[in-house]
Amino acid sequence: MVATESKKHHYVPRSVLKRFSIEGAGKQVYVFDKTNSRAWPSAILDAGSENQFNTVEVNGERVSFEDAFHDVDDRLAVLLDRLSTERSLANFRPTDRHDLADLTAVQIVRTKLARTSMLAVAEGFIQAVTDAGIDPATISNFSMPTDQATRLVARAMLAERDGLCEALATKRLVLVKASGERRFWTSDNPVAMFNTFPYGELGLSSPGIEIYYPFSPTLCLAFFCPSIELKIREALAQPSHALPSEMRARFAAIHNAMVTGEATTLAVDAVGFVNELQVRRSSRFLYATTDQVSFAKEILARDEGLRNIVGHTQVGRMGGGLPRKPNMPPGLWLVIYGRLNHHMLAIEEWDEQSRFIEVTTSDVGTLAMLLRDQPLQQATVFQDGAERRRMREIKIELIGRATPQPIRIIHNDDGLNALVADLRTLVRGLR
Repeated sequence: MVATESKKHHYVPRSVLKRFSIEGAGKQVYVFDKTNSRAWPSAILDAGSENQFNTVEVNGERVSFEDAFHDVDDRLAVLLDRLSTERSLANFRPTDRHDLADLTAVQIVRTKLARTSMLAVAEGFIQAVTDAGIDPATISNFSMPTDQATRLVARAMLAERDGLCEALATKRLVLVKASGERRFWTSDNPVAMFNTFPYGELGLSSPGIEIYYPFSPTLCLAFFCPSIELKIREALAQPSHALPSEMRARFAAIHNAMVTGEATTLAVDAVGFVNELQVRRSSRFLYATTDQVSFAKEILARDEGLRNIVGHTQVGRMGGGLPRKPNMPPGLWLVIYGRLNHHMLAIEEWDEQSRFIEVTTSDVGTLAMLLRDQPLQQATVFQDGAERRRMREIKIELIGRATPQPIRIIHNDDGLNALVADLRTLVRGLR
């Protein structure tokens, strides 16, 4: 007898959902719906899935790419079983770690949010051009993506995920364990990103990025940007009086986890932190071993906009510039991305009329670190959280010796520097 293909297509693997099952029985999981704050027990088969989610029409025929996930899910189950048993990454070879990166990349592209984000960006673009007085119908080669188109893109993203995999594979992999009585949740978008740095972006390759994938009530995979390890090492190298003992112990534990593969609790309330990310980054549903989700209700009460997320990318107003960074401190700051690290430099003065970036700073310690981190990739001037100037592929010049220290950011390409100077001279001549 030929097996009938299941109509239920999971965007969260059953092997993961079973780890969050009620009383560990592997049959049911508690589902929390953010839209109405209701929780109920659901069969694993029905959770994290939709009928025919991975079916698409090709040349008039319905084609399922659900089978493409079978091997992936089998590999994931084996590795997660090992992690759950060993509770450590110490014995995981480089090939095992690369496999974890690949399987995490699959989870990123298989979710419903990955598809609705395409529609949300397109709708945002239409709104932006409409607000600018442009009829979207007059834009050549643009149309709203259909449901079938997003399914085709999802299938292509699965097949062409190597870039996502490599972005994850370059991170420092850490196993985070729950402490106390609190337990991790998962969601319909389990791989959640966070950036501690006030200027940071939320992309897999963004400097300073942290990526969390809770795969059981007591364990969570974390992928840290390599620059975070450098920041931790810099902090641990400071004199004992310069770093509070509690913070030093926490940094030392995280660094040890990066180096040895042993699990760490990460922070006093790592579970609360990861669970809040699940609330904030998920589309609609959370999955847990219990219905004790009062913490999720508190988060939603503070931010009603989190109840139904269709995308995390916003299209700004045309000509309106980039949105402010709300976590940037007030005043003038220069953020520089170097070869290995990134640096935030307090600046006293900024010459807005300069053809390059010319500032003064008293933060000679940070200046010395970024001078050792060349070649430099990018420099950005922030004023009260707003991006005012950006240059890429740059080098830095010290202008004499003074306090505060004047510095100039110019392009690596001397020919480009000369062109910029000529253009400025031409513009001044036309005024």
